Amino acid sequence: DLEAFNEATRIYNLYIKSCDNDFKKAVAAHDYIIRNCIYNVEAIDNDELTDDDFSEYGVFVKGRAVCEGYAKAYKMLMDIADIDCIIVTGTVGENDISHAWNMIKLDNSWYHVDVTYDDPNPETKEIVYLYMNITDEIIEKDHKWNKKNTPEANDTKYDYVKINKSFCNSTEEIEEIIKKCDKDKKTNISFIWSGEDEIEEAVWKRALKNTEISNLSFSCFGVDGRRLYIIKLIY
Repeated sequence: DLEAFNEATRIYNLYIKSCDNDFKKAVAAHDYIIRNCIYNVEAIDNDELTDDDFSEYGVFVKGRAVCEGYAKAYKMLMDIADIDCIIVTGTVGENDISHAWNMIKLDNSWYHVDVTYDDPNPETKEIVYLYMNITDEIIEKDHKWNKKNTPEANDTKYDYVKINKSFCNSTEEIEEIIKKCDKDKKTNISFIWSGEDEIEEAVWKRALKNTEISNLSFSCFGVDGRRLYIIKLIY
C-alpha cells in the first residue's frame, strides 16, 4: 500500500534514520509502533476485524491493528532501514492462538522481535522489551513455530533486556531492593526476576516487614527465568 509506505518512510526519516547503528534503529522502530498503534481488542471482541487490521496501513495510517499488522509494519521499517527482517507465523500461549512476529539480523546473527507482546503496561505505559532481540530458547517458552522455516537464533549480544535491565536473582535481593526503596521513599520500581517461578506472596510479606510500606501491587509479564515486575509501593 503506497500510503502506508509513504507514511513509514516519513516515520523512518523523522524517528529512526538518525540512530547511529542498526540495533538502535531496530529498537526505535519497535518503540514507534508500540507507542503509536493500539492493538485492536475491540474489533476482535466484536468480531469486526477488517483487512486494515492485518496490514501496514492499519498500523501507520489508522493506528489500530493486530499482530500480523504489527509484524508487517515492523518489516516495512526494517526494509527501509536496510536491516534483514522476516515475518514468522505460529502460535502463542497454552491455547495455541495464531500469531505473527519478526526476526531480524544484526551483525550476522538472527534475533526474534515480537512487537505485539512488548505492548506497554496499561497503567504505567512502560514498554516491556521482553521480546526485543531474543533467542529461540527464550521465545519458544510461549511461542511455537516451524523452525525449519526460520534461521537459528542463539546469540544474546543484542538482547535488549540483558543490555538495559537489572536482573534480580534471589529472594534476598528482593528484600534488599524493597528495603532500599523504603529508605528512599520510592513508590515505583521495576526489575527482571530470573527465578523459574513467580515470586510467592510470602516473599513479598517478608520483604515488607519492618518497613514503612503498608502494601504493594504489581504487574508481571514474561516467561520462566525472565519475568518483568512493575511494582507500586504504598506507604
